[in-house]
Amino acid sequence: MTFLNPSALWWLISLIPLAAIYFLKVRPENHHTSLLFLWDEIFNEKKSSKLFKRLRDLISFLLMMLAVILIILALSRPTLSNVKDKKDLLLIFDNSASMGAVENKISRLDNAKKRAENIIKNISQNQRVIIATVANDFNVLVNKTDNQKVLLKALEKIKQTSLPLKTEQLLSLKSNKEFLKNSRTIFLTDGSFYKQEKALEFMELLKIGEPINNIGITAFDIARSVTKDGIKLYFQITSSNKKSVEIDIILSHNSIDNIVKICPVTVVPGVNKSQIYEIDINTAGKYILNIDKKDAFIADNKAYAFLPEQRNINIKLNDLAENEFFFEKCIKAFDGISERMQLVKNGEDILLSTNNENKIFSKNHIIFNPSGKSKFWDKIEGEQEYLGYKLLLKEHSITKFMNFENIVFGNIKKIIPPENAIVILETIDGIPLIYKTKVENQNAFVININPEKNEFFLNLYFPILLYSASKDLIFKEEIKNTYKTGDYIISNGKYLQNIGFNNNNNKIYATSLLNENESNLNNSKFKETIKPIKDEKPLSIFLYILALILLTLESILYHKRKVG
Repeated sequence: MTFLNPSALWWLISLIPLAAIYFLKVRPENHHTSLLFLWDEIFNEKKSSKLFKRLRDLISFLLMMLAVILIILALSRPTLSNVKDKKDLLLIFDNSASMGAVENKISRLDNAKKRAENIIKNISQNQRVIIATVANDFNVLVNKTDNQKVLLKALEKIKQTSLPLKTEQLLSLKSNKEFLKNSRTIFLTDGSFYKQEKALEFMELLKIGEPINNIGITAFDIARSVTKDGIKLYFQITSSNKKSVEIDIILSHNSIDNIVKICPVTVVPGVNKSQIYEIDINTAGKYILNIDKKDAFIADNKAYAFLPEQRNINIKLNDLAENEFFFEKCIKAFDGISERMQLVKNGEDILLSTNNENKIFSKNHIIFNPSGKSKFWDKIEGEQEYLGYKLLLKEHSITKFMNFENIVFGNIKKIIPPENAIVILETIDGIPLIYKTKVENQNAFVININPEKNEFFLNLYFPILLYSASKDLIFKEEIKNTYKTGDYIISNGKYLQNIGFNNNNNKIYATSLLNENESNLNNSKFKETIKPIKDEKPLSIFLYILALILLTLESILYHKRKVG
């Protein structure tokens, strides 16, 4: 037998004062009476039962002693099992979006809580439990404890989210050996990640729920058409049904009742082909895409997008000579989109030039093929043959949609940028190809590329480079038409968590689930790997019950002593 709280055994010392108090003789009280002959008979009976009285007092004392010993033993939490054989439990709840699917009038998450409740109520005395949740992040709700009240209250605090499950959060646990030391990790999940099931072999998987038929929107976007006055609707559907289903996809503007397009769609099992529709409407505002079919999972039945008012990027051309035609064509190609570029002669947002030797003041500059003297570089020392590039900032807005693999820039200038310059692209020997700088409240992108060389004007990535640089200078934060739950907003420093139109700092972030794994509710391929959890009733309960019985018996004996 092992005692989990051996310090409680020190209370056995209390038996000494208990014995002293129990045998302490009470001084009798004197009472006057005129009927002595009646008391003589009682005294004779008392003398004959004196031995029995002593025996009864001894039994009462032993019962009380034994009851106290049992209570002290119960407080010391004895167990018959080996402490080393019982591991602590780490219960991780998947509270991602798919756990909100309803089966038999109960959500998968509530089902998981019920399963966990049974586990908690049957844990051994020497087992402690950690409760955590995982979706977009890993959160510990309760650290190691064997207090069932605390654990059951923690289950009530687990809330459903609209976030996708990130298995990377679980994989990070694998390297944290101290956290998992001497414990069993049990993941309660519906298995929306079943394709990555092997990566989680270090934990036990408890399967929640059965396959559900579901149709969900897993891709959605809206953009202004470049070819004509209207918008383009793009969407993709995922189905966990076993058969094809005919449904209607409804697009509404600003209100669910203001329908602008109904798209009849035949949905096949699995991920369907994406579809694009041209719509003769060019109105800014909120757009809602809705599946006209009810099912057990509502989070992916609607998707949201916000089309902003058209914003102009006014560009003035300066000192471009014979290359001006190519720049004009490039700018006009972006005339029909939300952030459109347009040519102006005055009131420009950006001055586009090739050498910056002019005296025109402008807040923002884009300079191709730099030459001469300028505040935007310290020195230019001739030309050098281009040998290859190194991309220093892969996620920068100016390079995010670029592919430099097939671009040959020809000879480049040996340019030395200012100290505060952010170099985005450079040659393999360290000469800047693209950098951004700010001097005297003027911003500039310096692009150390001659567009005439190797006909870069005709390359698909030339207008993309120019447009990306322009947007970065004018619109500091690029707000997309639609976001996914779990996307990180840099300006807010927060993740988008709620489905719908989220307003923040006078900006609208249209947020939808748009996740194939979360919408595919057919978890038939997901296998449960949990091992049996032994049901061991704690000895303390039996000791408390036995002590209560003994105290009841002693109470009966005490009553008899008092009555006579």
